[in-house]
Amino acid sequence: MAQLKYIDEIELKNKKVIARFDFNVPFLKNDNKIISDSTRIDATIPTIKYLLENGVDRIVMMGHLGRPEGKRDMKYSLEPVAKMLAVKLGMEV
Repeated sequence: MAQLKYIDEIELKNKKVIARFDFNVPFLKNDNKIISDSTRIDATIPTIKYLLENGVDRIVMMGHLGRPEGKRDMKYSLEPVAKMLAVKLGMEV
């Protein structure tokens, strides 16, 4: 089987896709719920839209935020990222 290199070489219609994105965004100094620079989120939008426009059934987006050192810490929650993605995509995330 040939190794695929580009997203446009893959048949996406009705597929479930797992994609890892760099969502490690900065927050306002005193508020870990307000994103101060959305550049990394903005960079993901074309890929997410491409997947949606090409008929994927579901996208599972993975990422990380900060360095929680193996412990669950809500200050590293990706919820603010999901909220911003929802606004930018105009759909539930």
